[in-house]
Amino acid sequence: MVAEAILADPETWSEAVLGRSPASYVSTITQKDSWGGAIELSIFAAHFKREICSVDVLSGRVDRFGQGEGYDSQVLVVYSGIHYDALTFAYAPPEPSTAFPPPNIDFDQTSFPVTQDTIVDAALKLVTKLRAKHAYTDTATFT
Repeated sequence: MVAEAILADPETWSEAVLGRSPASYVSTITQKDSWGGAIELSIFAAHFKREICSVDVLSGRVDRFGQGEGYDSQVLVVYSGIHYDALTFAYAPPEPSTAFPPPNIDFDQTSFPVTQDTIVDAALKLVTKLRAKHAYTDTATFT
């Protein structure tokens, strides 16, 4: 999906934006062991017609992809410095289990109204706790 979006819109996804030619970027991002970032989150927001809020554990910064596009809902991800994890709201504590995903995950809420700022506030409280536990990777120092 990302590759198709980049190749279909060379004006938006130019070499200046991608940091290399679109063909080179597509060649890399379509490899099995490649990871995405802001470019991919932007494309996902447009494709799924949802705002995506990325909350950085180290800085507490919230980046909103698709903001101002008139989307009604948002999803949140927490960025640990090298990985994004989906943020969900669980109405009940998870059942103790070694299974992945946990057995009652179907009851978790993963999409929220864009107007519901309390979920972003809750995400910021969560990353504050994660930061205190040093649950992130600082790529500048690799700690």
